[in-house]
Amino acid sequence: MKTLMTNLETLGFTKETGLDGLSLNNVAVSLHWSGEKAVVAVDGKQAFVSESEDEIIAFVKSQLPQEEKIEVSEVEYNDDLNGFVVELKDGRIVQVQFEKENNRLDADYGTYFAVIDKENEYGLDLSDDEEDQFKEWMLSSVDIQNKIKELDAEII
Repeated sequence: MKTLMTNLETLGFTKETGLDGLSLNNVAVSLHWSGEKAVVAVDGKQAFVSESEDEIIAFVKSQLPQEEKIEVSEVEYNDDLNGFVVELKDGRIVQVQFEKENNRLDADYGTYFAVIDKENEYGLDLSDDEEDQFKEWMLSSVDIQNKIKELDAEII
């Protein structure tokens, strides 16, 4: 139990006023007064008690939200849309369009960049985190970056 609180801090747990222990989101962990076991509360209710640090850490990890990574299964260019249709592994579809930078004060004025097309039903069900991940994916996608280069070459 000596290293439990330190291990919890590495998971992002912090001290909370009025709690003799640490908390993160809806999970709180406090040491029993004996110091030989710990109590885990979820949503304010006691959920788990153990004398084993490993068991407590495993239980706490199972209660924390897991970071989901967006996964792409198929990328296809569609001439009619002048953009890419991207299918995610979970079956959702996201449409990628290309816009030209039109702000004359921007260093990239006149060049193209990829955006998630939100003018249709595709891509509207992405959470903020998923949208950020998808934007990162667009920056690393060879197909999308090659299309941007092709569009930029046409304007020269």
